[in-house]
Amino acid sequence: LLAAAAITYSKLKVKNLNYNTTQGDKAILNILKEMGSKVRVGYDYVEIEGEELNAIDVNAKDIPDLVPICAVLACYSRGVSKIYNAKRLRYKESDRLSSLPTELRKMGAEITVNEDGLVIRGPCKMQGTNINPHNDHRIAMACAVAALAASGETKIRNSECVKKSYPTFFNDLRSLG
Repeated sequence: LLAAAAITYSKLKVKNLNYNTTQGDKAILNILKEMGSKVRVGYDYVEIEGEELNAIDVNAKDIPDLVPICAVLACYSRGVSKIYNAKRLRYKESDRLSSLPTELRKMGAEITVNEDGLVIRGPCKMQGTNINPHNDHRIAMACAVAALAASGETKIRNSECVKKSYPTFFNDLRSLG
């Protein structure tokens, strides 16, 4: 949801978050900051304000689950972003180093796969299309976020795969407007 705000130049406040968690996914806050978004962290909330995004390099060694959304952010960023140390993504719910670029290319991404990561040249002119999430919840959610700033309509087949990690994702996304 934070990445959705970033690519749509929106302001979003998410409450009831524990910033002191050891959850690796909280690294998205520093990634968004480094890319140029305004990020504020309070006692039990995170607030983000989307700004023009800049390309970055992301070491995915400790945050492999963030790679799909980082790739989407890179599609909307100025410059060349590199995601590396991501070889183990080949052994997730899908081969994410194959399925993610396949789906993002359908949307217009300029994305290259190498041995252990991705290179994305942005900003990409993203457009809606039919997405196959390869039964992978993170691919479905990442492509849904990518679609928010793309032209045209995007349809995600088998979108119920998000139930694995975030059953209310699409309802929460809709509630943001």
